[in-house]
Amino acid sequence: CTVFVRGELHSFIEGGKPDLAALRAGLAERLPDYELPAAFHLLDRLPRNANDKIDARRLTELVEAPRRVGGNGPAKENAT
Repeated sequence: CTVFVRGELHSFIEGGKPDLAALRAGLAERLPDYELPAAFHLLDRLPRNANDKIDARRLTELVEAPRRVGGNGPAKENAT
């Protein structure tokens, strides 16, 4: 799942630890630069709302939380 926060795309990956270099390379082959995520965030489970849909609002809060409270957000891998 991907959310747009403060002018950047942030992609969230549920479970496991994928090969992020291969993921970035695959996306770069298919997408223009402006559509590539600025960061990947690894979560054990994506947050869900009451209807069991992915909660994009909560994902946005997770991106913003480390800046508000100084840490403890999801594990983050920059896409640089």
